[in-house]
Amino acid sequence: MTLFDLFPRALRSFKMAGRFQSGRRAFRRKRYEDAIVVFTQAVRDDPDYAFESQGLRESAWTYLGRAQYHTGRFADACASLGRAVKLYPDDHLATLFLGLSTARNGDYSKARTQIASGLKALYDWLESINSRAPFDAAWDPQREIRSEIETILALILRDNVEQEKLLSSAEWLGQRLEDEMDQVQWDRSREFE
Repeated sequence: MTLFDLFPRALRSFKMAGRFQSGRRAFRRKRYEDAIVVFTQAVRDDPDYAFESQGLRESAWTYLGRAQYHTGRFADACASLGRAVKLYPDDHLATLFLGLSTARNGDYSKARTQIASGLKALYDWLESINSRAPFDAAWDPQREIRSEIETILALILRDNVEQEKLLSSAEWLGQRLEDEMDQVQWDRSREFE
């Protein structure tokens, strides 16, 4: 492969990263309709694209599905998030939001299993990544996220769980993890100043 062969591939990768960040900015600003437009184009251009930030990976399908979820398009969200989980089984936010979307579609039994699976995987991931540098825990240093995961998992085990409380807690956790991703990235960038 020559340099001339690599240039178009590198250019496409650069454009895709820019498009993805544009969609993520819209998503973070809660401009979900704009995010859907950007991520729909992103998955058309590169359906395998995934964003990784400090060890946490989310695919373009995950962001598309989460934006669809936030606009009430739960069937579309299930399809997008199902695709994300199939492509990247370690995309734990996709699993969590697939469970939330499934619940909003009315299948609470299946949803509880998916939500629990996503939460347990996120918890284990947080424990694992922080165990690598226990005196410099970058992710969830105050254990706020992991404590909330423990609370939600305890709710799931109850027979008479209040569905809306469970779903809103899991939604909060997804948002909190997104905030944490930006915080970790910002903290890491300051280390190099």
